[in-house]
Amino acid sequence: MEIGSREALREAVVRGLGLGVVSEAELKLVLHPVAEPLVSHAKPATLAFLIGPEGGLTDAEVEQAKGNGFHAARLGPRVLRTETAPVVALAVAQQLWGDF
Repeated sequence: MEIGSREALREAVVRGLGLGVVSEAELKLVLHPVAEPLVSHAKPATLAFLIGPEGGLTDAEVEQAKGNGFHAARLGPRVLRTETAPVVALAVAQQLWGDF
């Protein structure tokens, strides 16, 4: 599912659309700046990230994601731009756990 705008992302999260695509992932993480650090999770066999739009996900959206099996995690003390967060998330995961 391609989500091309902030409004479309919010709609997808609120309605749970597209979250089934990652239902097979052993560890599903929603990135949030006030969550537990990524390092607090054990190495999964498979991994999926939910990364919000500029301005971040609302608390309700994070709770909706958690209701769909996601765990909140943060990458560090900084809030990252939407376009850099995926690269950083994958780099940190690979540094922590190696190749998948």
